[in-house]
Amino acid sequence: MKKQYEIGLFALMLVPIIIFYQYIFTHSINVPYLDDFQIINTIVRVQNEPEKWFTILTENFNGHRFGEIKLLVWLDYLIEGQINFKTLCIFGSFFLLGFWYFCLKIIRENNIPLAYFVPFTFLLFQPIFHRNIFWMLSCLQYQQSIFFTIAAYYYLAKYTTQSFIISVILGIIHTQINGNAVYIFMFGAFIPLYQGRYKMTIIYLIIGTLTGMLFYWDMPTVVGLAGYSLQDLLIAKPTILLKALGGFLGGAINQFKIKTYIIAALGIVLAFMILGILSILGLLVFKKLFLKYPKAEAIILKLDSIFKQKITMIMMAGSLLLTAVGVAISRGIFHQGVMLVDRYVLYSVITIAVVYLLVIMFTEGKTRVVLGVISLPLSMLFSLLSYRTAIPQVLYFEHSLEADIYDLKHYRTTNNKMFGFLPNTLDLFEESLRRKIYQFPQSRFDELESLLSKPINDQETNRLDLQFSFTKEVQKVYGGVKILYINNHDFYLSENNVEDTFFVVLKNKKNNESYLIYPQRNSILRTNFLSHPQIFSPGFTTMIQQDCVKKGMYSIGLLIFKNGVADLKFTKQSINVDNTKMIDWMQTLGYFKNT
Repeated sequence: MKKQYEIGLFALMLVPIIIFYQYIFTHSINVPYLDDFQIINTIVRVQNEPEKWFTILTENFNGHRFGEIKLLVWLDYLIEGQINFKTLCIFGSFFLLGFWYFCLKIIRENNIPLAYFVPFTFLLFQPIFHRNIFWMLSCLQYQQSIFFTIAAYYYLAKYTTQSFIISVILGIIHTQINGNAVYIFMFGAFIPLYQGRYKMTIIYLIIGTLTGMLFYWDMPTVVGLAGYSLQDLLIAKPTILLKALGGFLGGAINQFKIKTYIIAALGIVLAFMILGILSILGLLVFKKLFLKYPKAEAIILKLDSIFKQKITMIMMAGSLLLTAVGVAISRGIFHQGVMLVDRYVLYSVITIAVVYLLVIMFTEGKTRVVLGVISLPLSMLFSLLSYRTAIPQVLYFEHSLEADIYDLKHYRTTNNKMFGFLPNTLDLFEESLRRKIYQFPQSRFDELESLLSKPINDQETNRLDLQFSFTKEVQKVYGGVKILYINNHDFYLSENNVEDTFFVVLKNKKNNESYLIYPQRNSILRTNFLSHPQIFSPGFTTMIQQDCVKKGMYSIGLLIFKNGVADLKFTKQSINVDNTKMIDWMQTLGYFKNT
């Protein structure tokens, strides 16, 4: 009977897992995004200078070393004959399943009933952290980092030499995946120290120190303090640290459209819960000192027995807190208010899920039952809301990359994102295309080349009656990034067919060059998602980020796909794009001369 009961529970947990991976297979796309271009270039660089292969694979990349990720990309190239970002995103997402597996092993070893693992599964397998799923580098970096952390700690907590060696190897590899892995590696020393394995602790710290020294060899700085000293942040700007910390850990509930201070408050509560458990663990490291006092002995021994089996999950939570503190110090200063960054949402989801497991592991009896009963419907609702929130975001990301296929193929620019090339990276990208290391996938625009290059005449201009408003913004990053917005409040495309969509077309009046940009469509309010099946409401906003479109005067049109038919319509309105900087500079070097 128990066996049948557990089979039923596993069948229930398979539901969110299968839906999650079906979602990934459906929406992932073989197009590079932002830093992915640097990873493509690795293969050409090593082919050109094979004697420098190790230096190229392990070089500094904004405080990270992506040697392991580059090797995975190269392996995909050897297997498929080209780099396929869709394959890599799918592969990277399976590390989340690996993380789930180790968590399952831990609750089994702690004799936690399987039913309490169901809410954890619903919390984990949902797409609100879409930037860590459909962006290749982000997927391989963050999802692998989560997996390698728990795997390394799990084996480190075992009392065998073989498992110790496995843990060390995992920790060393981890440093070639994520920049904070060095600190997570060193943090793991608390496990053998708490267990009283002092010889192993010393060996582990020596290996960790040497690994850290090698990692930071030729690095510009050990900790990126964003131009501020740590003392300045702690004394002059402590609220910035707290808001950044809270936003990092609590960001997953941003989908509920609540006040940002509530998000920060949740993150800070999670942080203090983890810190409280770690503080007790710290006391237990010195338990022998307290055993001298009869009144403390019973308490210490009881706590020690409780913590012993839970050490891996405690340390996993501690690594998340350590990461949050590091991000708050290095990145938080750039944000005003609560820091909410798409690519960090995975850490928030993992933190909420891990803290849930810790609460279940540290409770028992009726308290645990009540928590389990409450958590199941809440986790299911959280997952359902996450899909409802993520669908428009994922469609935007997917179609934006789809438009990139056209813009990259014709103009070597990317839509809705800042220009991604320097002269050397552009040359290497061209060489990657020439050597067929990367090849543009087929797209819906392949058969529309003549339509998109066709000049506009007066009759076509009058076919679409839309009114736009225009706004400008300068974001305070990278020395100031100019952004133009094209806003419309009326246009609506029926959602009766899931394949129906539209792209904004900007056609240069001087030379008829057409740029494709996927707009950010207005979403239906989340409050009526159960009764209202549609995703979008009328209106959209098109963002022209600095250098994604060359300087010039452009007519504004829409390329509409409806019922399998493409229709290109232009409006009477135009926009003057002058937010270029990088392209102007590159023209002085001989690039983009056809403007």
